[in-house]
Amino acid sequence: MIKKTIFNKTQTERIFLIFSFIILMIATVLSFILPAETRSVIPYPKITIPFLNTICTILCFLTIFKMNWYMLQYAILFIESICTILTGYELLEIFLYSAFLIKLFVNGFFVKKLFPKIIILILIWLITILGLIPFGFERVILSYASLCFFCTFYLHIYKIMENDLIRYMPPVPVKSEIKLPSYGEKLYLSDYNLSDRQNKFLMEYLKNGKSYKSMAEIFIVSESIIKTEMSRIQRKFGVKNREDLRVLLLQYEVLETR
Repeated sequence: MIKKTIFNKTQTERIFLIFSFIILMIATVLSFILPAETRSVIPYPKITIPFLNTICTILCFLTIFKMNWYMLQYAILFIESICTILTGYELLEIFLYSAFLIKLFVNGFFVKKLFPKIIILILIWLITILGLIPFGFERVILSYASLCFFCTFYLHIYKIMENDLIRYMPPVPVKSEIKLPSYGEKLYLSDYNLSDRQNKFLMEYLKNGKSYKSMAEIFIVSESIIKTEMSRIQRKFGVKNREDLRVLLLQYEVLETR
């Protein structure tokens, strides 16, 4: 019997965005009610903070219905992380900024030009934390150490999940006579008579999980070609849709050729 998951990816993302909207709405209300921190380096904090919170709340509400607007999600996390640290809430900022980095990571932002992007984001973080100086230099030092802890902890968990991925994957129904290796082993696409174009499409999808439209832009082909080739790959591996294909192949170390 196939084990079913409680929520799929779309449902969990929508739930996340709904609760993000709720907490932002609460923060917006509180920013109008509670007195602003006078030591903040943000100019006119009694006006600026409620205004920024209101804008982020509205944007977050929009993302509930347009979940593929990832740039809005990035912008909300980035703006709120900057605002929280400049108003003295450094622990919340550390969580929000690390969440911002994780969101970028899982959506493939670091696949290309990794080091320049990391350096820029680290510099932004280092400069922003200096905004805590009015609250005491010891809090600046604590913030640097805390964010390093958060990032290394997330990296540690990621490596655990990467190495033991099979334990967290639901089984996928496969209706095909092709022979697959044991879970966790290497799977060579060259063993399954896929075309070079199919190999490239599939590897791009596995690495970044992009939509067909995004893949069409990357490979400079029509979206219908992407759909056709991916459908053929799905039939080859005996799965009913691209999500099952992704879940199935993520349980192997997929390589193009031997």
